[in-house]
Amino acid sequence: MAAQSDAYSEVNRKWKATVKVLLGVEPAGLSEYCPWISRRGSPKKTLRSSKSGKEVLFAAEDYPESAQVLAFDEVDFAASYPPLSINEVKDLDSLVRAVGERAAFTGNIVLGNSKYVERCANIVDSFYLYDCERLSHCKYMAHSAQSVGSECVFGSSGSGYSSFCIRPSSSIRLGRCLEVSKCDHCSDIFFSHGLVGCRECMFCFSMRNKQYAIGNLVLAPEKYKEIKAKLVSEIAQMLLSDKKLPTIYELAAQAAPDYGPMKAAMRGYPAKPQPKPDMEAIEGAFSETCSIIFGKKLQGMKKCEKWLLEHMRRFENGSSCASAKPLVVPEHTDFLDMPRDRLVSEEEAEYLSDALSMQPQEAESLTMRSVSKAISKIAYFSPEWDVGNLQNIPACQITVDSTDCYRSILTINSKKCGCCFWARDSEHIFGSNEVRWSAFDLKCYRSEKLQRCFECDSCRDCSDCYFCHNCENVHDSMFCFNTKNLKYAIGNVQYGREEYYGVKKHVLEEIAGKLKRDKSFPLSIFNVACGAASQKK
Repeated sequence: MAAQSDAYSEVNRKWKATVKVLLGVEPAGLSEYCPWISRRGSPKKTLRSSKSGKEVLFAAEDYPESAQVLAFDEVDFAASYPPLSINEVKDLDSLVRAVGERAAFTGNIVLGNSKYVERCANIVDSFYLYDCERLSHCKYMAHSAQSVGSECVFGSSGSGYSSFCIRPSSSIRLGRCLEVSKCDHCSDIFFSHGLVGCRECMFCFSMRNKQYAIGNLVLAPEKYKEIKAKLVSEIAQMLLSDKKLPTIYELAAQAAPDYGPMKAAMRGYPAKPQPKPDMEAIEGAFSETCSIIFGKKLQGMKKCEKWLLEHMRRFENGSSCASAKPLVVPEHTDFLDMPRDRLVSEEEAEYLSDALSMQPQEAESLTMRSVSKAISKIAYFSPEWDVGNLQNIPACQITVDSTDCYRSILTINSKKCGCCFWARDSEHIFGSNEVRWSAFDLKCYRSEKLQRCFECDSCRDCSDCYFCHNCENVHDSMFCFNTKNLKYAIGNVQYGREEYYGVKKHVLEEIAGKLKRDKSFPLSIFNVACGAASQKK
């Protein structure tokens, strides 16, 4: 532990201040709480630099250990390479073997105006971070992932625009919250799930626009403050002595569900028919995207589904304990930790939040020892989260203002996407992971502002690129790694326009032919660096 570093020292100071704000006590140093606070649902991988041997952190697990690896500060973006020979560009296998020697994956990526950042990856315009990945415009954070515009947040996963929070997950615009999940525009919330527009709540579930509530029971402000003070004192002592706190899921799982009140309430539930999906619109978008990328129209997105999902987050099947409705639980933040015997649909959760609550005497006598039993009749969790204007989103989870999307997680302001994770402000994106402000891309990853790209990773402001990694402002190019400002390039070497398009024509014909025949393709940006092009004709 680099306890003397500027990044750790300042983050540790803010950790103690945040605990003081939330619980009124002075905790031990952040390092003593690391096993608890660093548990977050975010994939990452540590490899060794091929150049220096130092640790290199990646914000994903896709990168093979057999590939060459560089830290971001070791990359020479101006490095030059000799042109490839005629034999080296005669077919796809030859190309991969030729560029494999100059290909390397880059980690420890810290961009923009960032400073005092340690043990982090994929960071933009941020200050004083320790052990974080995929953060932008953040400061004073540790053991956190996938956040934007936050400060003084610890153990976070998928929480944005928040401050003074400990272990929030899949939430946005929070202030002074502890152990909450799937909450939106809330403040002063402890151990709760699925709240929107609430403040001053503890052990509450799926409520909207409520305040001064314990166990979904709204109390007079003075009574709430009295009970809260007692519970906060218990929580503080638990944190100081155990160096950890339970999650809301763990608290709910400690007692068997009391289904009686839920079943009685569900007798009045106004069930709605499920809309029939229009797969034709999504299949048409997939075919159009393939036509633009490969120059040939390919059909059958669902037949390619296994291939498209190769580098996505996984799904698990579940069902509602209230109605037996099939549910999909996505691998996003802590959703897979939801107790399977307490799952309900989002509409059912909102309905039950109005029907179920603790009794006044239960709230008044509540302790951290009795809370699991007390919430056994009200604690239900929904893996669904749909917000805004939505239309035709079959098999999608966590969707905001999106249309014509299929089997995707965390789709935001997007349309005509399929088999994706975190497509944002994009259209015609398929088989991609964390692609934003982009269009007509297939199997691209952790990139922004891409147009008509295939198998590109960690790229920005690129168009018509194939098998590229860590490229910026690169166009009409293929098999380029760790470079900028190129056009008509193969393996980081620029060619004449006609020469480039001659090679591109043969490469795309080979890819399109195999995709049409096998509904998959064995080569990806992640095995290019290993020279792994074992294709059966």
